[in-house]
Amino acid sequence: MIAAQSLAAVMQNRLQTSSEEVRRLLQNCEEIIVFGSYAAGLSTSASDLDIFCIGNERKHLKSKAIDLLVLRKEDVRLPLWLGSELASHIKEFGVPLTGEHDWLKDVTQSLVAITKKENRINAYSRSLNKHWMALNGSSKKKYSLKVRRELQRLSILVAKHPVPPTKILDQLWSSPNTRVSEELRVFSIAKRLALSDTSFLEPELYDSIK
Repeated sequence: MIAAQSLAAVMQNRLQTSSEEVRRLLQNCEEIIVFGSYAAGLSTSASDLDIFCIGNERKHLKSKAIDLLVLRKEDVRLPLWLGSELASHIKEFGVPLTGEHDWLKDVTQSLVAITKKENRINAYSRSLNKHWMALNGSSKKKYSLKVRRELQRLSILVAKHPVPPTKILDQLWSSPNTRVSEELRVFSIAKRLALSDTSFLEPELYDSIK
């Protein structure tokens, strides 16, 4: 995990090329937490900076430099937020820059987050199955990668653990030491969801579960 001082320096650097609205929102925030690949020390030159903060309004702004989510103080006290996938990720992997963040102690794993992820995967898989044959090779690879990651995330939520940054999911999938266990977990989740057709998944995974 990267030190708060280093992340604050990265944020200030990114703000120099960010929009006026992003700068305004951050100036009015009571609490700021950096999460994602930068917080985990896994960023690359192409990584954006994921920032969560508590301000006076709800806002989500995304650019190549910064992905900013702003919630109000009352929002972070709601059970829907406290039991969300993102809240548990921020609690485990986030690095606070400013504020007290006392709401983090109330974050918990919830069935709502699991159900939401299941519904998302089911809807996405139905859409892929419908349009799969019309996609070119690069699109198939892109979307199958997305589904695989979502299945990994769901397996982690079911195990009642916070979901790590995407880079860690990919490392678990590619490492010889963890690849087999990851395949088994993803297969178990695909079976749990009763996916009627898994041919849109990555070829090496599909070969192992068909």
